[in-house]
Amino acid sequence: MITGIRVIDISGARELTPGDFPLALAASPAGGLQLVPPDETVHVLLSLQWREEKLVAEPGSDPGEVRLNGEPLARATILADGDQIEAGVGRIGVEADAGGLRLDLRDQPTHELIKPLAFHPGHAKAKGILSRLSPVVLAVTALFLVLFFATWFLLTASSVEILAQPQADSIRIESGGFSLELGGRFLMRPGDYTVLLKKQGYHDLTQVVQVSEEQNQQFTLVLEKLPGLLSVNSLPADGASVFLDGINLGVTPLAPMQVAAGMHTLRIELPRFQPVQQELEIHGMQEAQTIDLTLLPDWADVSLDSEPSGAEILVDGEVVATTPASVQVMAGAHEIQLSLAGHNSWTAQLDVIANQPLTLDTVKLTKADGLVQLRSNPPGARVSVEGRYRGQTPLDLALAPGKSYSLRLGKTGYQTVTRTVKVTSGQGQRLEVNLPAFLGDVRVLSDPGNATVYLDGRELGKTGQAFALPALPQRLEIRKPGYATYTLTVTPRPGFAQEVEARLQTVEQARVASIPRIIHSSAGDELRLLQPGRFGMGTSRREQGRRSNESLRQVEITVRFYLSSREVTNAQFREFRSQHNSGKFKEMDLNRDDYPVSGVSWEDAVEYCNWLSRRDGLPEAYRKQGDSWELQRPANQGYRLPTEAEWTWAARYQGGVGELKFPWGASMPAESGSGNFADITGKRVLSLYMEDYNDGYAVAAPVAKFKANALGLHDLGGNVAEWIHDYYQTYPGAEKSMFTDPSGPASGDMHLIRGSSWRSGGLSELRFAYRDFDKEARPDLGFRIARFAE
Repeated sequence: MITGIRVIDISGARELTPGDFPLALAASPAGGLQLVPPDETVHVLLSLQWREEKLVAEPGSDPGEVRLNGEPLARATILADGDQIEAGVGRIGVEADAGGLRLDLRDQPTHELIKPLAFHPGHAKAKGILSRLSPVVLAVTALFLVLFFATWFLLTASSVEILAQPQADSIRIESGGFSLELGGRFLMRPGDYTVLLKKQGYHDLTQVVQVSEEQNQQFTLVLEKLPGLLSVNSLPADGASVFLDGINLGVTPLAPMQVAAGMHTLRIELPRFQPVQQELEIHGMQEAQTIDLTLLPDWADVSLDSEPSGAEILVDGEVVATTPASVQVMAGAHEIQLSLAGHNSWTAQLDVIANQPLTLDTVKLTKADGLVQLRSNPPGARVSVEGRYRGQTPLDLALAPGKSYSLRLGKTGYQTVTRTVKVTSGQGQRLEVNLPAFLGDVRVLSDPGNATVYLDGRELGKTGQAFALPALPQRLEIRKPGYATYTLTVTPRPGFAQEVEARLQTVEQARVASIPRIIHSSAGDELRLLQPGRFGMGTSRREQGRRSNESLRQVEITVRFYLSSREVTNAQFREFRSQHNSGKFKEMDLNRDDYPVSGVSWEDAVEYCNWLSRRDGLPEAYRKQGDSWELQRPANQGYRLPTEAEWTWAARYQGGVGELKFPWGASMPAESGSGNFADITGKRVLSLYMEDYNDGYAVAAPVAKFKANALGLHDLGGNVAEWIHDYYQTYPGAEKSMFTDPSGPASGDMHLIRGSSWRSGGLSELRFAYRDFDKEARPDLGFRIARFAE
């Protein structure tokens, strides 16, 4: 992985990022090679691309101009350490460089690499050229090179001024190439340079500046002050919490702490004192600053006295002193109470303002009332004192001393009771009153008998007896081992005997009875509960219209299930798949919201069932195994397609008297209004239709437009045929076999289809026994949903 590209040419070094690419390698006007952005005016020798964190070289307009490692560059190649790129005017060396690549574009000869000669012992040693040059020649040559470099540098460098705010004590170029300082400015070649600025009282600043080819350039760098040292004191008390810009720094006295220079919000808080807040400028530069803040009390002195004196003073329920006294009360709303034995308490609400003393008038306490604790059996009796309603029992009555009071207690279903009480100042008494109930006789019967009767959890006796009960609504429970508890509510009537009967159910019967007969999905489906049963599927060979795949077999369904009373509509399916369009049939619209969805595959129907299960918080009924779907094992209560056995049971049921042959009865022709079939209305678009039947719809009809069957289910015959869960299979020779809760074979190529549709007009397909199959969507094929009840 390449982490960076570093390019070195005669002007210095520079770093490239992925955003700099692509780049073109071209001949420089000054000689040698250069990397430039692609341009129509540039003759591109090769193109450098950044692809998937790799550097790739691609041939230019003339592949023969460039050689990679001695071979013509004919195709895109990833560059690596040690590669050599040769062009007509120069060479590029590729080297690994600290996790990246370094491209060296400095002028290099393009002739053949010098090859070492073979060494042969005994040959005369050739003297080196340098050994034949005099020191004077070497010195002159060196001086010439220095002067050449200096001249070249002066001609190609930019004049750069680096300004600091405030003025720095020192400015130094740390890295980035050769630079020369002259008169407060720097001569620098184009490239990136790291600058270090220092100043007393400020943070050192290290920053990279990018020097371009402009002749004169200026950079302004801002120094940041060192933090200041802040100390905080609070008067008249220590221990106040100190917050700076909302951050808790500690408590007063606060030792010097480093705080960034600039404006800050200082706040101190101490219980029973008002908080103090102010804006504060920290000078920084390690300058010490001490802030003294004065706290003001957050209370006021409240003076109280009473006649007689010695009363307890309570503030918000807490005893703080006795009268006479001056007490400190915190600012705000408070309840002040004076309490003295043998006297009624005095209470007042005060709004206290901090630092504003308050003196209350002397409070004259009155002798205490007498207290009557009134209780009744049963509780909840209405209480009147001297004819004035005072509440319900249990009740504590405060009554003025020195006189007698008439108390009256009454409760529905119970006789009214009157009592007289006399109270003494400061003394209490307890009065308990039993209310005689009005009773009525209730005889409780049960089937089966000898069950136990309970009232409010208390056993009354066995069924068959009469019980005298208060004339109020009474909730009775009748229990018997092995049976579900039966609950009833009865209101006895005094003077009128009653009789109630409980028909007990076994635990299993009660469980079954608790299963809802109708449930609804979040998509608006109404699903009806269907009970188990045993029946025959298929037809005898003598039945007119019979097909060979309708072999007779015996089936038993043992698990209760729900079946939707309607086929799934376009509107419902579009909640799952918003772009679905059921389309048209010979220009007749099939896509109305209330039409049954069509043009969907068996897999589409299964995916809809799983989607609806998730939305309703149910487990998904289907799981995908490879390219096919199958029911979860064990089965769950998620939405699914009905099995062939379930669909047939629901379609052919007619109230327990035989089985339906056609949706309308036992014989042709079709009865008026019995469903949406191929009729005279569809004559224009259908080749086969019933001339003596008119349902008013040429193709699809709104769901549930026609009457329901005995189970409350619509369109099991007509409208659209329906996908069934089972794979298609025939059952030859199975007439004497019993199939329990069948769901078809585990695999297959085709799925079963049941029910006639708006395209059905012949005797064979109009029968409920007709079995069809397919694996593709059709314009007259939809589905309805089912789910297990248990």
